[in-house]
Amino acid sequence: MQLDPIEVFDLIQLTKRVGAFHYDPNLGQWYYDILGRLVHGGEVTEAEWAFLRKAILEIQHQDPYHFAYLQDVVVDPTIRLAVKIWLEQGQPPVGRDLRGMLRLIFAASPLSRVMLRHNRALLEIYRANGQLDANLAERHILPLPRITFTHQEQSCYDQLEKYCEALALQVRAGGNRTQQIAIMGFYLSFLRLRFASSLFAIRQTLRHRRERVRATLRDFLARDGEAATELDLEELLEEGDDDTLFVKALLENRRPEDLEWEYRYLTQMLQPLEDLSGPSSKMQNLLRALDERRVSGTNRVRQTVIFTRFYDTLTDIVERLRRVENRMLIGTYSGQGGQFTDNKHWRLAGVDRDDVKRRFLRGEIDVLVCTDAAAEGLNLQTADLLINFDLPWNPMKVEQRIGRIDRIGQDHETIYVLNLCYVGSAEEIVYGRLLRRLGEVGAIVGTQQISLLPVTREEFQELAEHQLSETVLERRAKERIEISKRQAMSREIPAQYLFHIYSRLSLAPEPPVSLDSIWEALSQSKYLQDLGCQIFPDLDKRTIVIQNIPGGLDGTGLTASRETYEYGLEGFEGPLHFASYGDPVFEAVVEQILRFEPPRCVKKIQVSGPGDIGPWVSYAVSGFDEGGNRTIKVSSLNGLANIRIDEAGV
Repeated sequence: MQLDPIEVFDLIQLTKRVGAFHYDPNLGQWYYDILGRLVHGGEVTEAEWAFLRKAILEIQHQDPYHFAYLQDVVVDPTIRLAVKIWLEQGQPPVGRDLRGMLRLIFAASPLSRVMLRHNRALLEIYRANGQLDANLAERHILPLPRITFTHQEQSCYDQLEKYCEALALQVRAGGNRTQQIAIMGFYLSFLRLRFASSLFAIRQTLRHRRERVRATLRDFLARDGEAATELDLEELLEEGDDDTLFVKALLENRRPEDLEWEYRYLTQMLQPLEDLSGPSSKMQNLLRALDERRVSGTNRVRQTVIFTRFYDTLTDIVERLRRVENRMLIGTYSGQGGQFTDNKHWRLAGVDRDDVKRRFLRGEIDVLVCTDAAAEGLNLQTADLLINFDLPWNPMKVEQRIGRIDRIGQDHETIYVLNLCYVGSAEEIVYGRLLRRLGEVGAIVGTQQISLLPVTREEFQELAEHQLSETVLERRAKERIEISKRQAMSREIPAQYLFHIYSRLSLAPEPPVSLDSIWEALSQSKYLQDLGCQIFPDLDKRTIVIQNIPGGLDGTGLTASRETYEYGLEGFEGPLHFASYGDPVFEAVVEQILRFEPPRCVKKIQVSGPGDIGPWVSYAVSGFDEGGNRTIKVSSLNGLANIRIDEAGV
């Protein structure tokens, strides 16, 4: 999670489960400041102990379930008396009791009240204690290959830098408002990112820019674009693949002679880019890496994931790969949808993105080329190499990409990451030289080193413009890392504490609903079968095919198997959904079932829960006891299965 503290508390506020911490983020900051001093052995005043005590006591009114969890699971029996004395009498703990009390104070903190977290350190403890059978792969970041410009790339880079400098001078000299100057800075960064991605991507951007300049000169451009004040510049630079809003904003209030100069310069820049059939320096390194992964005696390649920021670059990568080997099993996953190589006709076929993921996991795709649309929530644990064809100006984005193959249950013992960037670029300075130096001095350790790089987008931009030295950047990075380490010690529950807490959670009652109970309800429902829903022939897949339920769901698969949902059903052409709350198909099935009126001998009883807790539900049932005598029982939903009901009863 890479969020500003204010953004974190905005999210906490949505949960409505943390009392006074909803209203003032400073309260949360104070809580963590006190906790930090306790962790580091600092002094805590009587008033601050009273604040912590009041915050914990209020939980029993604001969130009774969480308070019960703290008492029954978090508080170790060895400090139960000390906790009782502190909470009831206000006497702060000392010595060994204080160390034991930290677990409670961590678990009662605002973030811990709404979030359960599993990090790598915790997973390692699980594995060491024999409680995790799934594989945790070892990650290796490969050394950066030395990639230098081709003649064509060098020429484009030189002209692009001159264009950026001249455009910046024009915008500033034109007396334009401060907001437009800020937009100009973001746009120039966008251009540099496009160039660093591929010549094809920068060519498409320059062509688009030239057309808009020409339209403006001819007075064809309408002035109804979004106002500059409405632009989310950070989002456009980090996430956007379209520069339309940038272009519109930077064409406002420009002099005709400036636009004429820009049109001529863009035309001059584009001339040497008309033919891109020549070698690409990064593409040559990509092809070399794939050649080393060829499976002997076949046209197959060991599964590889390639990431790029821009869809134009994805298109160029795929075209060049197919030019080299038209029978390579390539897939694509982007905001535009998905594609896979049809091995009957050896052409790319468009399909749903989920279908691409499942084909990849089943081994039907060797090389998957993705944009950052795939960087979150996608599991590609069958691949052991991820190649970053370009590198975002946000290290956490790179970490999100790597996380697609660095999964619990990875098929391989070791995974590799190959980053491609030009020598001397801002990306090479940060992801190459700075990362190496910080690792050498022990400033960043562990498997997720890239995520720990404390470099801002502005600093990437300053590096690209040669306004920031590597020495200054390294000093800043070391200072930020030390601050971050101290903050983490006061805001993140230590892995050992989490292991102790989660181990004790196993003593808690089973949840009222599980995947097994959901599948039992779906598969044994005569009502659904009468509607026409069919159980998939392979019962191990735990899948039902929906028919005659409102919402146009006919032919949709609904599975209660995580493995089936992950890998898909070979030969099944319909969409596949997971049988869990929040899934729209599952919700539609539940809604349909709830329309079925139970017999008169079963009565649903529902009362409101305390605070923000949802309703409590049970069932009164007229049935027979073991001796055959009529009786009325109150039961949970699961318990109804064990009651012989009296259908004539009321």
